[in-house]
Amino acid sequence: MDEFKNTEELIKDLQFIKEAVKKNNSVLKRVPISEGLKQTALITGILIILISAAIILLECYYGSYSAIPGTVKLILYIVIAISAAAAAIKKITDILKVVRKSEQDISIMKLFNELYIRRFWTVVYPFFITITAFIIYFSVSGLARLIIPFTAVMASLVLFNIQPILNVRETAVSCHWLLFSGILSLFAAEKWNPLVILILTFGIGMILIYVSVKASYPKEKSGKLG
Repeated sequence: MDEFKNTEELIKDLQFIKEAVKKNNSVLKRVPISEGLKQTALITGILIILISAAIILLECYYGSYSAIPGTVKLILYIVIAISAAAAAIKKITDILKVVRKSEQDISIMKLFNELYIRRFWTVVYPFFITITAFIIYFSVSGLARLIIPFTAVMASLVLFNIQPILNVRETAVSCHWLLFSGILSLFAAEKWNPLVILILTFGIGMILIYVSVKASYPKEKSGKLG
């Protein structure tokens, strides 16, 4: 009888320890949230390429961006705004879906707190200030052509730094792509259309996230089964 009671208490203690460890261990360390990013990354990359290509064609047709009629520009802005909002919503819902496979009771607010913890903002904050300051500087100094290449380089550095925090190692290929294509574009900015640079950096960079995640997880799953 005493043995049974001791065993029961031991099981309860182990369950308590398990729950305590689970609470202290971030969900980001247990769940592959990059799985929830892949579809959004693919859609975002395709949208960047399609919208940029459409604007390039309009520039060729009308002669320059400033010559494009206001109505056409308004439609473009609306399409961009709707696309950005839809991509943001899809990202949240996809990540939530992946996380709920492991944490069924997690709420959007809890997920938000997990994703945007203090450590995350401590890392991102200096980059955000730097990017904003340089975008303003480039804009007022007649160097607007450098905005996209510079942002691509800085975005790669941000991704490199948040990989261990958000546990999204699959973005490594995209990080390297953004870094090297951004540096190359800095030297080619005088000759290349900024929209071509946008396609080269962020358009392809986003698609590479999808490809990396797609290529990564089947291998991991097959390894676990074997």
